[in-house]
Amino acid sequence: MEKRTASRQPRNRRERQRGAALVEGALTFTTFLMLLFGIMDFGRLIWARNMLGNAAREGARFAIVRGSTSGRAATQSNIASVVQSSAVGLSSAVSTNVTWTPGNAPGNAVTVRAQYTFTPILPFIPYSVNLQSTSKMTILQ
Repeated sequence: MEKRTASRQPRNRRERQRGAALVEGALTFTTFLMLLFGIMDFGRLIWARNMLGNAAREGARFAIVRGSTSGRAATQSNIASVVQSSAVGLSSAVSTNVTWTPGNAPGNAVTVRAQYTFTPILPFIPYSVNLQSTSKMTILQ
């Protein structure tokens, strides 16, 4: 009768290397995925920054044609809703601050500042990035 052992030792070099290749492959694959998702997250960050800039610019464009002499003057809430609707893909966490220097009459300046907090999807990046974009234009009417 044959005697069985609890653990079987690899017989030759090829069997010993098979386990090492599996561990190396797992480490390489994990590193590759982390790098790939890091690149994707960086792309999301740049995209969010561009969207925020475009949204602030659209809010300023909305404000410059709706000054005090236009008959339908823009308010802080009107401009904030335009910025929010222009920030496609960003959550409703876009905050907007509008200032008129010195007022909303033609020839004066309007400044629209939009802010957004970007949170990465990768779990090993524990911080968020505060993005801000400002657009300043001269009121036309």
